[in-house]
Amino acid sequence: MTKLNVDVVEARDFTGDSELSGINNAYLQLCILNPSISQRQTTKPQSGLGKSISFGESFQFDVNETDDLEVKLCDNEFLWGEKSTGVRIPLRDVFETNGSMCAWFPLSGAIGEKSSGEILLNIQTQ
Repeated sequence: MTKLNVDVVEARDFTGDSELSGINNAYLQLCILNPSISQRQTTKPQSGLGKSISFGESFQFDVNETDDLEVKLCDNEFLWGEKSTGVRIPLRDVFETNGSMCAWFPLSGAIGEKSSGEILLNIQTQ
């Protein structure tokens, strides 16, 4: 297993017509998708969802190159997943870029839906 550090920097570009514009107490849930190990962590809730949210939090996971990182934007006021949007990042992409990737990732709901904003993540392996 390899250590993976994920710095959650910022989320932005939430459009006014998006159902996400009404979210309060927004937080991110980070989950390593691995059938044998369940790893899930969350950011602190941020009150109000404007055009952008600064998170400034860091997380560490034990991962394999074949795992995926799933990041979901959620809301404390609704049932989990009811008003969530997210992104799935294959960690093989991070390993193939010398173990480091800093990028804006588009958040989307169901397959085929347009982007509901984006999140800046700095991902590094140790």
